[in-house]
Amino acid sequence: MRRSGATSKNPGQPVPKCDTFNVDAVLGRQTALDFNAARNAAYAKRVLVYRGFSGQIGYKKYTFYDPNTLAKGELDRTPWRAGGFWGWIGGDQSSSITLEYAREVTFEQADKKTACLAGVGTVLSCISGPLGRAARVTKDLLSVEVRRGFGKAELGMVRPSVGFAPKVVYDANNNDWAVALPVYLFGDKSGLTGGVRADWESKEHDVVVGVFLTKTFSISDGL
Repeated sequence: MRRSGATSKNPGQPVPKCDTFNVDAVLGRQTALDFNAARNAAYAKRVLVYRGFSGQIGYKKYTFYDPNTLAKGELDRTPWRAGGFWGWIGGDQSSSITLEYAREVTFEQADKKTACLAGVGTVLSCISGPLGRAARVTKDLLSVEVRRGFGKAELGMVRPSVGFAPKVVYDANNNDWAVALPVYLFGDKSGLTGGVRADWESKEHDVVVGVFLTKTFSISDGL
């Protein structure tokens, strides 16, 4: 919209911002509606593509018991994760797709058990805790996440009243699958913050359903 048009109709007044409210006030309701529809259509045609790398490293100490002597020991280990991602966001920011690969190395604590060694006479020496060293677990994770928000478009972007964020993860190193389906249904002034979700893992073959509360739903959350 040309600012000169607004200035000529309001001599001596500041030039209003070019949003739906001011278009309504200056040029009329129908023009405002047409302006808003044209702007939303223009934004919807845009496509945003992003890519990048991610990584994290940590430190953790593991306590364990030797399965032969029951002597207590400690291990210092460094779990880490590194990978890259590629994503696409629709112009009105109502939908996105994120693809990611990551190599992850973690350490799995041994199962907790109770074990005893025979002592002098009938006296037993017993312990209860992780029996054996923590095992190294390497994962090659491939994932795809789709985010979709449904709601009214404002200023060229959709403000969702309902959101979906299904995600599928495949561990190529261990042939494991995991699927998550969160559905955002409620929130506050900042946006959608909670709802219900279902999770499934190929190891357990069980579907777990529950209510969740988390950070505000965002289409670009896959970043």
